[in-house]
Amino acid sequence: MKTIEIQIESNQSVTIVTDKNENLITKTCQILKNNEWINSSRINFTYDKEGNNLIILHETWNNLIWVQNNKYTYTYDGYGKMLTCLHEYCVNNIWYNRYKNIYEYDEKNNLLIDLFRKWKDNEWVNYNRKIYTYDYDGNKLSELHENWQNGKWVFNFTC
Repeated sequence: MKTIEIQIESNQSVTIVTDKNENLITKTCQILKNNEWINSSRINFTYDKEGNNLIILHETWNNLIWVQNNKYTYTYDGYGKMLTCLHEYCVNNIWYNRYKNIYEYDEKNNLLIDLFRKWKDNEWVNYNRKIYTYDYDGNKLSELHENWQNGKWVFNFTC
């Protein structure tokens, strides 16, 4: 383990802890208040044996304890390509779904679809997606942005 402390401004500091592979394990932010460093926020990172980030957990310092508030959970295929990213938020120690990204790849491991879904009324609903195309050598040719509207995909003109 390696710990690095960085003072960002005269009243803010960040402490970073990495593992032996230099993966980020924790990032803790503090603020200087009345000449005393006070915890502000912390992010914890968990990895699998291949070094893929499995969980990112955000916490805030409240009444002298760390309070969990957001969590990102990732899944991967056998090639280390991310398949899903699930975002949850915590209220009174109960986790709730917020949104989820689902990723699809071609046989050359090029990202084809990035589907963004929101949790609404106890089910996942489509929100937007990006569709990518590639040439034979894997160079990206196009990127299409669409929004889910009235039960169908509609081209997003604002991208």
